[in-house]
Amino acid sequence: MRNASGNGTAPEDYLQRLDEGIDGRRFGVIRELSPRSESGSLAEALLDPAGERIWHQNLEQLEALGAEVVEVSVPAVKAALAIYHVLANSAASS
Repeated sequence: MRNASGNGTAPEDYLQRLDEGIDGRRFGVIRELSPRSESGSLAEALLDPAGERIWHQNLEQLEALGAEVVEVSVPAVKAALAIYHVLANSAASS
């Protein structure tokens, strides 16, 4: 069976590099999924208060370990599930 979602190469084994730490690494947080963002985000609908607390704690932990956390905007993410279903069905029928 062919995997239509990959490019045929094996992903990098990130576990081999865990001892390097994350100092200086940049992590992008999708604004439309982030409880940090404006009211009405998808996260606001999906996360209960405990989940939101854990989200913030994890981002703070990344920053405490020296990572830079930046917000990025992907406006189309709100249509991601619908897009996925269209692509999955077309891949299955090819």
